[in-house]
Amino acid sequence: MTMSKEEQQIIDYLYSRSDYSKKNLEEMPDIHAKAGALEFQSHGGLLEVVMPHESKIKYDYFNVEPKHIETVKLADDAVAAMYYLSGNAKITGGPSITNYAARVTEVFIKEGDSWKGRIGHWSPLFGQAGLTTSFDPD
Repeated sequence: MTMSKEEQQIIDYLYSRSDYSKKNLEEMPDIHAKAGALEFQSHGGLLEVVMPHESKIKYDYFNVEPKHIETVKLADDAVAAMYYLSGNAKITGGPSITNYAARVTEVFIKEGDSWKGRIGHWSPLFGQAGLTTSFDPD
């Protein structure tokens, strides 16, 4: 099956988001849609609405990579991605996460020239760790 240019843009974006955090030791800014994003985060909390914000999460170290990315073009301005995130990181002021491994589903929408997250679901892989329930950086 041929991949659309929009799907390839999302794959490139996911790698660039990880590279940004490695290089800058912070979450990439401006990743959420103007209307916000509905997210189930890997710490196991309830559904959250996450509004666009500047980088809130800072890292002492970050080595988390997306893997096995699969995409589905939903419309010219909407793409879903399913992938794994794995690696290790230490959130400044929080715990070290030495075995982070999560399954991720995200839906991105195009706003202007940029892709923004609108829906996200991160769930830990069996035997691995998401964020702890006692530490929510948002």
